[in-house]
Amino acid sequence: MISNVPSKAMKFRSKIIMTGVFSLLFAAVAVNFFKLSVIDNEKYQAMANEMHFGSIKISAHRGSIYDAEGTPLAKSASVYKIYLDPKRFKEEMLSLQSRIDRQTEQKKNGTYSPVFDDDGKQLDLLPSSAAAFRQDAANLLASK
Repeated sequence: MISNVPSKAMKFRSKIIMTGVFSLLFAAVAVNFFKLSVIDNEKYQAMANEMHFGSIKISAHRGSIYDAEGTPLAKSASVYKIYLDPKRFKEEMLSLQSRIDRQTEQKKNGTYSPVFDDDGKQLDLLPSSAAAFRQDAANLLASK
């Protein structure tokens, strides 16, 4: 007599096949996740930074709000937001100090030749130090 009930061996083979299929799917997802998060990290980090940092121009002028006597209660004002990436800022300051040191050494050796534009203005002027530049920038921002 032929029975339609699957045997234990057939159930075991089905479990093995399903386990294999799900293991392959999991491995594919894990490999893709590793590729995105480790291998292509710099690409996606740059894309994220482009989206998160940058200039946004808001040109809407809403006008002022006055009370019954004509005294302004609220006015539109220009607001500036400044964001700073600490890691990049540190790298830029190290690069600036390196350029300052190199230019100072060239001036001592007599090998320095300044670069001028068409109007005779020197193009490669550098501050006395990266610390002085950092302080000047902080003072400028604090004054606004």
